[in-house]
Amino acid sequence: MGKLNRKLNNIFSAITFAEADDHGYARELMNEKRNILLAIKESEIERKTLTYAINTCKRIRATLDILYVSEGTNTDPIVEQFFNELKAEGISYTFTRGSGTLKQSVMEYSKGNSDVLCVIIESPEEPATDQKKKEKGMSETWKNINCPLVLVRAGIIQK
Repeated sequence: MGKLNRKLNNIFSAITFAEADDHGYARELMNEKRNILLAIKESEIERKTLTYAINTCKRIRATLDILYVSEGTNTDPIVEQFFNELKAEGISYTFTRGSGTLKQSVMEYSKGNSDVLCVIIESPEEPATDQKKKEKGMSETWKNINCPLVLVRAGIIQK
């Protein structure tokens, strides 16, 4: 609730300064830190999800926090290529390695990072009959996360 009050106060203050023709300070008040968390799991990375993360960061001028869940110490070549794309687009990013399940890693990360606007994860395609059951299960599984969850529907890349 405190975060929402702070955000509303900044918005109303920015409006006041913009009305007084102090547009620079109004913009400064509105430029709070914006982070998006992209949570990906080793060997389950889809190009569509990475593109979605880039486009979202560009659209709202956010930095990208990449949470890479893997059991080993190597990084997938797709992720290495993704770093180059982020640099070319001028998007700032951080890279964190997680272990265990994707859900567990995201929950731990979100507890310590309250400035995350949303979490982007992949949702593997399921048969239409399982869709509603899966959506209800996803909702229950992720209900304790501290920010919105964006599921990008994509098939898993087969190596």
